[in-house]
Amino acid sequence: MSFLSLRQLQGLSAYNNEILVPSGHKLSLQGNLKIPVWNDSTKPTSPTSGMMGYNTTTGVLEIYTTDNVWANVGSSFASGADTGPGGGYSVNQGANDSAVTGFTNSSMTVYKSSWIISAGGVDNTQLDYNTTGGYKFHTGHNGNSTQWPLYFAVKVTSDAKGKVLNQIDWIKHVNACGSVDIYGSNQNITAGNFNVDSNYTWLGRYNAGGSGSASDGNISQGIFNPFRYGYQWYMLKVVDYQNADIWYPATGTWGGWAMYGLRMNTTTGGGARYWRYREGAAIVSHHPRVSRIIFTDDAGNDVNAVVYTTDNCSDSGTYQVGTTAAYDAGAGSSKRFVGAKVYSVYNGGLRSANYVVEYSFDGNQWSEYFGGVCSNNTACGIQTNTVTQRQFPV
Repeated sequence: MSFLSLRQLQGLSAYNNEILVPSGHKLSLQGNLKIPVWNDSTKPTSPTSGMMGYNTTTGVLEIYTTDNVWANVGSSFASGADTGPGGGYSVNQGANDSAVTGFTNSSMTVYKSSWIISAGGVDNTQLDYNTTGGYKFHTGHNGNSTQWPLYFAVKVTSDAKGKVLNQIDWIKHVNACGSVDIYGSNQNITAGNFNVDSNYTWLGRYNAGGSGSASDGNISQGIFNPFRYGYQWYMLKVVDYQNADIWYPATGTWGGWAMYGLRMNTTTGGGARYWRYREGAAIVSHHPRVSRIIFTDDAGNDVNAVVYTTDNCSDSGTYQVGTTAAYDAGAGSSKRFVGAKVYSVYNGGLRSANYVVEYSFDGNQWSEYFGGVCSNNTACGIQTNTVTQRQFPV
């Protein structure tokens, strides 16, 4: 057996400084192999397919693919708290949740459906938060799958732990889009897979107004990402132009719509200031007569939304259909409620009705957040409402 001892091994400049192991031969190592180490600033600027290195910025092993993108092979960081396909990281794991208004901007990498301005508009300006030049989104008129749904994905950071975004502001046209599903991902999103739902975790749905809603220049606002996970990528999936809330994953009517620029923000607390409980149609007799209505927040704490009278079992309270119980978290504060309860004051028979809980940022424009059935279960005392419909992930 022969041995070759040397300090450096390099190829000939005439052959691009490459060292070739001919076909039919292999390089077998018994010791350790150390691959190149770089960061986002120092990795190769003119890579070729098959190049590999460890990126200290993102904590992943990268390979340059035939799609001309760097693909993540693995991560040295702990798994994200988000167990969905998006793999989001919690704030405790290092996700950036600093409060900011207008985190997104037009310099960010974007992938989008090709028909995004099929009816006319200004492309590549979707993240310019203004109405300058006209529509940034203008499509859907075909009313079929050639223009529905519309996908819009943006890479907001290269930070391996991601950025927490949880609010969207979108300047609207009178004929706006309707239901918008919002997703997040830390996967390797490319031009070839940005519109594949299974590469993301669903973060929530909001309605941007729909056809025949508030006039041009008004702002539609929604909240999402209730668990405040950090993602590198966020994706909007516009699924209809319905002007009423439709529970995920159902979709409504398709037709022409237009929108202006949008921005995505990070709010403190991850919720909204105003909340209300709206009593709906009866199921058995009427909505239970109650002494108070209670909201449960995302930390499991109960808050009285409204108190009508002292707790009792004397059938003294309120049950009027259409009654609205409002809650104000206070100026500069926000809450996120995920459940509702009532204190039943009647045990003489079953009473039940539908209900919805809605949120608002300004106390004027309201969106449904969850709903279900309120029942007294033929008993007095605190009863937990069922939640059968949600606009946010569980």
